[in-house]
Amino acid sequence: MKRTVCTLLAAAALFSIAGSRAAGQQPPGRPNVIFLFADDQRADAIGALGNPHLKTPRLDELVRRGFVFRNAYCLGANVGAVCTPSRNMLLSGRAYFRWQGPQAPPELPNFPTAMKAAGYETYHHGKRGNTSPLIQALFDHNKYVNDQEDRTNGEPAKRIVDEAISFLEGRSRERPVFMYLAFANPHDPRVAAEKYLALYEREKIPLPKNYRPLHPFNNGEQFVRDELLAGFPRTEDEVRKHLHDYYAVISAMDYHIGRLLDAVKRLGMEENTIFIYSADHRLAIGSHGL
Repeated sequence: MKRTVCTLLAAAALFSIAGSRAAGQQPPGRPNVIFLFADDQRADAIGALGNPHLKTPRLDELVRRGFVFRNAYCLGANVGAVCTPSRNMLLSGRAYFRWQGPQAPPELPNFPTAMKAAGYETYHHGKRGNTSPLIQALFDHNKYVNDQEDRTNGEPAKRIVDEAISFLEGRSRERPVFMYLAFANPHDPRVAAEKYLALYEREKIPLPKNYRPLHPFNNGEQFVRDELLAGFPRTEDEVRKHLHDYYAVISAMDYHIGRLLDAVKRLGMEENTIFIYSADHRLAIGSHGL
């Protein structure tokens, strides 16, 4: 009898996926680990996490097959871009107030060196910005995605998934693999092909329950880059437009992540692979008037 365990972390939640052996079989060696890290994905931006209007069948599949941490929260930031401390804390294992400056230093401990010390072949492909390049360079395989091209070509996440599949198909399996795939989506600009936009009827997309045209007080960072993508006061039509693009990009990501899941299964790795899905932080998109 096969059992699969999954874990999800999406802005405020965590999930991974791993298969165990049948009863009576010897346990496998160290599992492969594939860490998928989204950019600006809200905790409710997965269908199975309470948003029935969002179409994410492959991420929903992971939720159903595993478990979710719902009580994890972004620590906040020491700079305007919350992604910077989130990404640096993830790779360094240290809170942002334990180092000087916006980026974590490359001294031990950190994620790539810890995984290499545990015997893993390490692979990183993702956005360069807002993360310590000195830590990223410690991966055995380290490359960057062109954020702007990835966000505007209509197929977000495709390039990272394409190259991840090619890597898995061609690598030696002498060591387990740790892959850190840091997507540049659904961060703006959000451009999805028409087939993903067509999954949604914009006028039927519900507004956030905490939608407001204006924030009720000055929170200190009210008119920075992200907040200025839409006009003030917010309008229902404009918020729905942004949600439409946001949902379509996430559905595109879901499709390509599904291709990676299928490849892992096709390569016979599913029984000994852990997937973790996470994001650096959420976006307001009309919530609280932001």
